[in-house]
Amino acid sequence: MYDTFGDKRRLYLEAFRRYVADSIDEQIGYLEKSFSPLAGIEKMLLAFATRKQRDRIVGCYGHKCNL
Repeated sequence: MYDTFGDKRRLYLEAFRRYVADSIDEQIGYLEKSFSPLAGIEKMLLAFATRKQRDRIVGCYGHKCNL
């Protein structure tokens, strides 16, 4: 892995970048598929409030922590 990423810090930063990109992509998808910005925001909030069990994993990189 270090041949690809160089060191632990670069490996962590790449993993974090992908984690954040996936989260943002999901949220943008709700906005793009909605007929209005308000409807998109409502879908985002409802999705967050009704997350599936798979999202309740202990640990996180940042904003989706489940403490």
